Amino acid sequence: MTHSQQELAVSQADLGVVTPQAIGGQFQCLVVATRAARRDGLSSAARDGGWVTVSCRDAAEARHCVQTMYLQLAVVDLDGAGGAVPTGFPELVEYLASVSDLLLVVCGHEGRPHEELWVRQLGTWLYLPGLEDGSELATLCGEARELAERMIASRQVPVKPLELSRQTKS
Repeated sequence: MTHSQQELAVSQADLGVVTPQAIGGQFQCLVVATRAARRDGLSSAARDGGWVTVSCRDAAEARHCVQTMYLQLAVVDLDGAGGAVPTGFPELVEYLASVSDLLLVVCGHEGRPHEELWVRQLGTWLYLPGLEDGSELATLCGEARELAERMIASRQVPVKPLELSRQTKS
């Protein structure tokens, strides 16, 4: 598959339920970043790590994706325009941290210990302050893919799309 075939660009009008079976059993990664260049870089790293990516530019789109798709990994970039945390992203990170069986990676700001402590206390899989280079993220995404495969293989029942239980947590 080419990179263009592996990325699912998301807009509010196009969202529907997507299961692993609907995309050939591929593992799906949600990438959320307000800046297009950053979103593209994070998506590219995730694809290099073996994921089909779903890109969102804001918290509302991302929340809708989580409620309508089966996702195993989410990467959220807290570094918005001018270094500010984008509107709705803290609530999104808290919501994603509460979703069972979802590995969460948060890209944060270098030198903000309170942000790091908050993200780690939520139980995220990884906190990456000041991430500049996507190559190290690609390696980590590869490790996340292996973990997601082991998690699914250890289940007694087949993987199913999201249930209403995730929607009621909002």
